[in-house]
Amino acid sequence: MIESDDDRLLYVHTVDFGESWIAPTGTLKATFDNDYIESAGEVDVETRTPSLLCRERDAAALDLKKGDALARSGVQYLIRRLEPDGLGMLRLILEK
Repeated sequence: MIESDDDRLLYVHTVDFGESWIAPTGTLKATFDNDYIESAGEVDVETRTPSLLCRERDAAALDLKKGDALARSGVQYLIRRLEPDGLGMLRLILEK
C-alpha cells in the first residue's frame, strides 16, 4: 500500500512522534533523530548526526533551505542538508 499525504501527516503530527520546531517563517512539525554513527577505517570516527523528518510540503510551505535556523526547547540547529526521499518526506540534516 502506498502511503498518502494524510499518513505522512500522522507520523509527524502525533504526540508520540512529532515535535514543534520554530523556523524563521513559522512552525514545523517534525520527528527528531540523533543517530550515532561510527566509521572504522584508517582513522576511527564516532559522531552523532541530528536530523528531522518532516513532510516535504511542510518544509516547502515554510521555504526552508540550507543555512536556516530551527529551534526546539531553547536549542538552535542549522540546516546543513535537505534529503528528499522521493515519496513526500524530507530529512533535514542539522548541525548545532
